[in-house]
Amino acid sequence: MKLIYSLLLLGLALGQTTPASRKSDRELDGFTGPVRKVFEEWSPLQTTPNGIQPGTRCRSRQTLYDEQGREIQSSLFSNSCGEDEHRSTRLYDKDGNFTTKDEEFDNPQAPPRPPPPMPPPGAANQPRPAGPHKSMLKYDEKGRKVEKAVYFSNGNLIFRIVWIWDEQNREIEMQAYDAAGIRYSQSVYRYEGRQRYPGQYLSYDRNGTRSSKITYSDYEFNSRGDWIRHKSTAETTGRPAASALTLRTIEYDNAKK
Repeated sequence: MKLIYSLLLLGLALGQTTPASRKSDRELDGFTGPVRKVFEEWSPLQTTPNGIQPGTRCRSRQTLYDEQGREIQSSLFSNSCGEDEHRSTRLYDKDGNFTTKDEEFDNPQAPPRPPPPMPPPGAANQPRPAGPHKSMLKYDEKGRKVEKAVYFSNGNLIFRIVWIWDEQNREIEMQAYDAAGIRYSQSVYRYEGRQRYPGQYLSYDRNGTRSSKITYSDYEFNSRGDWIRHKSTAETTGRPAASALTLRTIEYDNAKK
């Protein structure tokens, strides 16, 4: 009897699958080392329509990670040469979901921001609930995040993001859906062979029409294998093609090798 009981326990143990540990934001962002901070700039290769000269370095974005590799803060820099900052700070709960604190830091010397777009005809002009937005994450069997649902503080859904990965854990597609479940944006990444970094980026609007194509080339890497520079050529509907350099300054946790 004891033998039969032991065999049953063994069978149950063998039949259970251990869930994969969740991959960190840092890992899914393609970094190989213990990155703590990434500061990104762009520099045009031709004079831009608003007069930015070649060789000028403009702020683009900044990302901070904690020791676990989770994104804890990100900044997007806007206006003509990154004068203004939109900063998002994440506060995680025990399940790995997070609320977001958003802040705006505008340079008083920079040109004013353009006015927000007008709401569509018939849209209800209701104030948004006060309080931070909450993001709920879902992961696949390989520990990769595959969905983020963002909610107002009152629990109403704002939008969802869906990620698709290949067998090398490279992001190949990102889709955005509104609260009604209608896809309003799609991004597609293409790679050369088994290269870890994309060679092309395509974006599509809610009608499925391609709105832009960016081709990446001339990657340069640091000693840890993370890219620190590349060339990008953007083709956007209604605009002439433009090329620029993207430059990254990466800081690592020196206590970890």
